[in-house]
Amino acid sequence: GLDCSGLVLRAFGDAVGARLPRTTRQLYGFVEPIERAKLQPGDLVFFDTEGPLSHVGIYVGEGRFIHAASSGPRSGVIESALAEDY
Repeated sequence: GLDCSGLVLRAFGDAVGARLPRTTRQLYGFVEPIERAKLQPGDLVFFDTEGPLSHVGIYVGEGRFIHAASSGPRSGVIESALAEDY
């Protein structure tokens, strides 16, 4: 299995050879926050699912992001809309 921050680590490592922090909280401290209206494909999006900064995904455009979900009705690497309850 792959958790959400592991997906980010793997995706950016494979795509551009980037070495990123391992946890969601560490990733949040590593990046520069931007306004939601300025999101571009490849930007990281952070969520509060089980406490502050508990989930991260990769924005793919048109209000959608990919992420690794370990529980819920869908699990694995999935695509979701930012507008969905998550």
